Amino acid sequence: MKFSKRTTTRAIALVLVLLLLVGSFAALAMPDEAAGEYSSTDAYQATETEGADSRSPESAEEDEEFSPEEESSPSNGSLVENPDDEFTVIEIEDDDGNEYQFMVPSHALSASNVGSVQFVNRNQWIPVPSAWHFAGQPLSVGFYQIRINGVYYPAYCLQPRVPAPPTGNYAYNVLAQNTLLARGLYYSFGAPGQRYYLDTLTNLPLPTSSHTGSRLGDAQYLLSHLTLSIIYQGQWPPLLTGINQTGRNAAFAFRDWLETAPHPPHANKSFSNANVQATINVGGARQETPEITFNADPRNAIMVDPSAFGQGVILLRTRDGGEPTFHWSATEIRGGDSFHFRVPLTAAVPGTHTSDHLHGTQTRHWYAILFNQGAAHTQTIGGWSQAFDPVAPIQLSVTWLSSEPETAGLVIAKTSETGRNLGVDFRLQGLDATNNHIDMTVTTDTVGADGITGASILRDLPVGRYRVSEINVPGQYIQLEPQYITLIAGLLWENRLEFHNELVRGRVQGIKLGVDPLRP
Repeated sequence: MKFSKRTTTRAIALVLVLLLLVGSFAALAMPDEAAGEYSSTDAYQATETEGADSRSPESAEEDEEFSPEEESSPSNGSLVENPDDEFTVIEIEDDDGNEYQFMVPSHALSASNVGSVQFVNRNQWIPVPSAWHFAGQPLSVGFYQIRINGVYYPAYCLQPRVPAPPTGNYAYNVLAQNTLLARGLYYSFGAPGQRYYLDTLTNLPLPTSSHTGSRLGDAQYLLSHLTLSIIYQGQWPPLLTGINQTGRNAAFAFRDWLETAPHPPHANKSFSNANVQATINVGGARQETPEITFNADPRNAIMVDPSAFGQGVILLRTRDGGEPTFHWSATEIRGGDSFHFRVPLTAAVPGTHTSDHLHGTQTRHWYAILFNQGAAHTQTIGGWSQAFDPVAPIQLSVTWLSSEPETAGLVIAKTSETGRNLGVDFRLQGLDATNNHIDMTVTTDTVGADGITGASILRDLPVGRYRVSEINVPGQYIQLEPQYITLIAGLLWENRLEFHNELVRGRVQGIKLGVDPLRP
């Protein structure tokens, strides 16, 4: 898009002013340099030479001057929606036909523009090692930080050639975590996820001094700075020509890795069941709880101590579909793990036992933030923080039953229209936490007292509600519906169910044949 004459005149005037300022600054910074090209008036600054590089700048790229007003004002360009809808592309064309593209995240959550962060310009410059810049074009990168709730975090300028905002407080914008820029900020130097990439690099060229706390940290900050500029602008910054192919390859390799890097973790966590009640396994002489799943990001973890739920308690953990592992002391439970508890009958202490507060390794939500977006003459700054929205801890409670549960008896009485009452099968199923381990088949084979001519008499059943259903019913009998009963402790004959089968009946129709008197 062409500029109007008024806009062009204003832009040229601004460029001339900037050139005068840059020239004055260069004279102070480089008294021995007769002339030189600068990679940035703010984020990338020429410094004294660190060493020769045999390669020369690429002839196809020219270090054209560009007015900050032109870049920061969308009215000077056209807006194009990116196909993946992660960024809005600002396209600008100057009077000489040079086209530039700058990208702003279109998924920024404007509703989160509350509060502020303090931007800190450290007025420190991290030198770019000679392995990453062309001979005769020594460079430096400005070192910036943001301060939130008293904690300092790294920050990055995202638009080379545009001055950084002055130190001060700024409203921030929270980025959606599924954007490439958000992932870049998460895995950049100093962020929680840097170990996934930056900490594994051992061949980074090291600057001559340290501003981040270590020379390796300076190198990682440089690489993060270059890569985030590429991501934000959608291409290699057209005015950043001092970095040679080695430095560019390193930045593009980092960007390519970020394309498929895991999304930043979230801090939400919960249990599928935070209040479990055990059941008694009579055959195994133990009590067991139902399975519990820890619903959280796989990179979030808590420590669960089975001894918090009583002496002799064992934790059985299942991870990634494998076999359960047994743990008698505090063990790590990651997001997605399932587990349950077990205790011998003789060791169980009846009652409810509750864990301590479980905070997890991810205690706060992570945010990628931008601020100073769209402000005239100064650029957008990117940073990250874990300083907001602390996530509440969770707790887990386990209820053990008495090792000697209350018991009762049950009488299943059977009668039928034909008198058949022996050898009839019934299924008995427990329906409560106290008896749901009971699922058995019983057969009427007892001739008892009290008028019972055929029955199954059961004793020492855990109290609770049961479902009793007749099975294998012969075809000549009508199938009965299941019956339900809640056993009363200490009783036998009073806990009684009666089943009576009627025969299946039908109707037969016929025609009577006789002698026809009219028939010859």
